[in-house]
Amino acid sequence: MINPSFQIVGETHIRVARGSVWRVFSRLEDWPLWNSEIIEANWVAGKPWTEGAVFELRHKSLFGAVTATRATLRMVAPETSVVWESQGAGMHIINSAHFQEDLGGCKLTARHAYSGIGAAGLMLIKGRQQAKLAAAMEELKQYVERVTPR
Repeated sequence: MINPSFQIVGETHIRVARGSVWRVFSRLEDWPLWNSEIIEANWVAGKPWTEGAVFELRHKSLFGAVTATRATLRMVAPETSVVWESQGAGMHIINSAHFQEDLGGCKLTARHAYSGIGAAGLMLIKGRQQAKLAAAMEELKQYVERVTPR
């Protein structure tokens, strides 16, 4: 059986302490304030930021339509790492965000791993997915640096 897979990775340095970056990131309902692809973000099951909790994102799809994706938290280490997974369009998607103390702030690394038959089509526009991740990380960086007192 064919099971195409690929991943994209983004990295940015945010000039704010790791704990402050985590506090902004962990306000799920505020994700639309810093990610222009997300229209709405809400918790739907479980205690927020605990393993097994489920959240839903309403976001712009590949063709500009609004779609909803439910994701389940699989690993949470506050201020350090978070991993969540979702499924849709014939794909299994694992997302992660890692927060690391760095000189003058926080290094944030994000990874999106796609697998399944639907990933074959998405692989054709991998560059677009990489650009969307880079844009979201830049939006988060600008937002965190703007709203965090120094």
